[in-house]
Amino acid sequence: MMPFDRAFDDRVGDEVTMAILYQSKFRESTKVRKDLLKAIDILNFTTINSIPLKIISINFTELESLDSLLVNDSINMLFITPVRGIDFDNMFSITQKRQVLTFASVPDYVGSGASVGFRLLGEKPQIIINHSSSKAEGADFNSHLLKLSKVINIKK
Repeated sequence: MMPFDRAFDDRVGDEVTMAILYQSKFRESTKVRKDLLKAIDILNFTTINSIPLKIISINFTELESLDSLLVNDSINMLFITPVRGIDFDNMFSITQKRQVLTFASVPDYVGSGASVGFRLLGEKPQIIINHSSSKAEGADFNSHLLKLSKVINIKK
């Protein structure tokens, strides 16, 4: 995905930090986090565009701490697992302010303001891109990726 973002190298430094946002008391959230970490390990996913990748997990409890976590941990990408009781408008306002690209495991989160989501259509995976959100978070996806994806433009 990141090789298709023309602005990626300008947004990151010597290391890419991806945070997995989950809720430890929500079983589906912890399952998706565990599955994602397992897939990253199996694929030996250690770099993006030849830049070292660091992965951290955020056990999300309150939105007020998200802004400081994004800054203090130099987070460039935020993967959102299924979560409950979150003010998405506020969350995506923070990620846009901090230029943190958001990915969602729940396709409906893209309509709520996440930049990128994934879903299965039958047997085939589909990428969903909220073009307005991705631009606001600093991404500049090339036309090849946009042609391969379902693109929506929902401003939040």
